[in-house]
Amino acid sequence: MSGLKREVARLSEILRNQGIGHRIILESDAGVGITVVKDAANKRFQLLYMQPDDYPHTGVIVTTDDPDCETVALNAIDAHEERSALGDVFVTLCDAMSAEVPQSLLCLGPSHSSGGANDGGCSDGTAAMDEDSAGNGALDGDSDDDPSHSSDAFDMAERDDTATTVKLYQKVGRWQAFEDTMNPPAEEAPEGQTDKDVLAAQDALEEAAAAQNAAMTAEEKQAARNQLFEPKAAYTMISGELKKAAGGHFPWLDADAIGDDVYKWDVRITQCTPGTPLAQDLEQLRRTTGDGSVRLRMSFKRGLHPFYPAAVQVVAPRFQGPLAGAVASHPLLQMHQWDPTRSTDRLLALLRHFMETSGRVDQEASVVAAAEGRGAYSEEESLLARMEALTATPPACAAQWASMYSA
Repeated sequence: MSGLKREVARLSEILRNQGIGHRIILESDAGVGITVVKDAANKRFQLLYMQPDDYPHTGVIVTTDDPDCETVALNAIDAHEERSALGDVFVTLCDAMSAEVPQSLLCLGPSHSSGGANDGGCSDGTAAMDEDSAGNGALDGDSDDDPSHSSDAFDMAERDDTATTVKLYQKVGRWQAFEDTMNPPAEEAPEGQTDKDVLAAQDALEEAAAAQNAAMTAEEKQAARNQLFEPKAAYTMISGELKKAAGGHFPWLDADAIGDDVYKWDVRITQCTPGTPLAQDLEQLRRTTGDGSVRLRMSFKRGLHPFYPAAVQVVAPRFQGPLAGAVASHPLLQMHQWDPTRSTDRLLALLRHFMETSGRVDQEASVVAAAEGRGAYSEEESLLARMEALTATPPACAAQWASMYSA
């Protein structure tokens, strides 16, 4: 039984014993339904764990059909973007709605998912300290002799962290401002507007939606039918992922929004697995040009994310053979294998592994492109790679690179 299933079973038993009426049920391997009782009304939420095998160290998508609870759901996503133990998410939802929380859940603390807490209530060791340090309040394992705990080192690290955080949230502010221009609030109807005017406006909106639908491909229409999220919720999810990548959450990855649009990412893979041929090639390129990273551009379909595949374009360095097209048309980026619950960093990790196993750098061409301050691929080459991805048609040279296209 997975950790998530065990947690659902355990917490369900606790809630049944409390008699408040809250419920937690397992709806799928990655989905959980939560019902919070508030003032005799049932408020329902759906949780979708992005990587259930990594529970609780995974993000979670929280949705609701209740318009009054949408903000509660969005805030829960943001609060648990890195660690989403089910009990913690449940308590967050209850707190946000001022609903009663079973005392036994409050006592479990942030580490309750490890199974070390007692279902019956608080243990005396909730904030246990080492006996020798209990007098001065130091937690077991802390040491005043550790130079890393000196006030100077701490202050310097704190200043660096503060500056980094300020820059990150300045970016986030620009992303939000751009998003507001893309999804402006609905205008209030002008005074004196007649029923005829309202109907005409509704007809115009329906005609625009029909035209947009007619312009969609079959796969885009499928993604539109699957779409669960309003624009605000979709933005919250993708901007949260980008914030983690831009904030140094992943040692091997850096990313930023292109033109402050969170649906377009400028990605740098800064580290590859040591010892792989690609890592060695990139180190050689770094010594020559000063940059040993792999640069990608990612585009997500606004309005259809996360149910429509991202588009990935290799920018630099230049690789031997048709690797740029093989990345763009990788099965992970095809509709039939696209996983809307897979996080973007996990997707990039899988693409990095593909490049490590199949890619070698064209050193000469990459050095020339770097010296000229341009990408390693022309616009025409990038368009051909995108066409290969959209049509799932391998290039004529695919047979010469069979190992690459079968990886």
